Amino acid sequence: MTKGTTSLLLLACFTVAAGAAACKRPNTGYALSPWDATAMASCDQHGQLARTCNECNGRDLKACLTVAHDYEARHDVSRGYRDLNTAISFYGRACELNYIPACVLLGNHYSVVRPEPPARQDAVKVRDESCAEVAAACNKKDALACRIEGMCLSDDWHARKSPLDIPKAITALTSACDLGDAIGCARLGWLQAAESKDESGLTQAYGAYQKSCDLGLAEGCIGLAAYLQHGIGTPADPDKARAIASEWCARGSREACHAESGHYTALWALLTDDAATKTWAPPDAKRLGALDLQVAWSQGIGRTGFCIESTGAVDKITTLDSVGDPAVDQVLRDTVKAWKFPRHPSTPICVTHEHNFVFAVRPWIFRSYYIVTNQWVTARGGVTMLDHDWQRPARNR
Repeated sequence: MTKGTTSLLLLACFTVAAGAAACKRPNTGYALSPWDATAMASCDQHGQLARTCNECNGRDLKACLTVAHDYEARHDVSRGYRDLNTAISFYGRACELNYIPACVLLGNHYSVVRPEPPARQDAVKVRDESCAEVAAACNKKDALACRIEGMCLSDDWHARKSPLDIPKAITALTSACDLGDAIGCARLGWLQAAESKDESGLTQAYGAYQKSCDLGLAEGCIGLAAYLQHGIGTPADPDKARAIASEWCARGSREACHAESGHYTALWALLTDDAATKTWAPPDAKRLGALDLQVAWSQGIGRTGFCIESTGAVDKITTLDSVGDPAVDQVLRDTVKAWKFPRHPSTPICVTHEHNFVFAVRPWIFRSYYIVTNQWVTARGGVTMLDHDWQRPARNR
């Protein structure tokens, strides 16, 4: 459950923290929100990374990327918002230092978590304009830039305007993977599976997940386990699949623990097509609004597990990670029940749907009611954005 803040996104030339270098940006200057910038000021919280954090705050780009990569790796295991937000904050510092690929990540993140519509619109603009420049960095053998170029070309982002270009995305992600970017390898595997027309495409996807796993990414290893469990792109080896999931679950991977129960996020890629996505409606906004939603009950992102039968029907729906309110968990289960999967494997598979509820938090408003302002669902998860219902009084209990 993401809690937005009231901090507006500021132009880099306007903020002291951004410094003069950001004023020379070739696109729209951009910086961390004051809320995130304030949190970045103290490095003691980062333990062994405290010195590197201070170097980052001293305008050392390499240091910023080092800490960002570390928290990105932590998020790979925890799947928690705090690790993700910390990683994005350090990428934000890199963006302020004119590293354009990082601006894509910062802009895309802020396009969802910032509460004010103008701030989100600015974020989308920065994301899209930065996407136009990352190819040059990828051509210079920058692994992260190649991964981000692949995302720019293939991700179903909120408020996306440019058309997808899957062949170019696969090329960019292949470069990222070859250059050693583990997340790039996992995203390559996902995309190759989604685009597969025959067994050869699935074999390529398996190979990409194998390389991602070899590079130490939990997502890659769990994707590998999914393919081994079901014999996708490789001979089935359920014992090896369970061993991989068990190892990563013991290391703290939430996704791996779900894999132990047979739910694999990576298998979503096998279910995507235009006919299916049209049926993936988000939760009923009126039903959510009637629940008197409060930030206080937030426990994190909700995850719902379900299976797709050989007929394409949804079955065995269960809550894997509670949103924090049983009534909302029920809404998510009922939402999934209505989805259709025209593209489905010949044998049943089970997947996980991850849904994030993003609250606009304004500290001076005490426990007001919330209503849904926007929401969407993709194969990679769903988002429901909520803001204060200005037509109803605040709660005073």
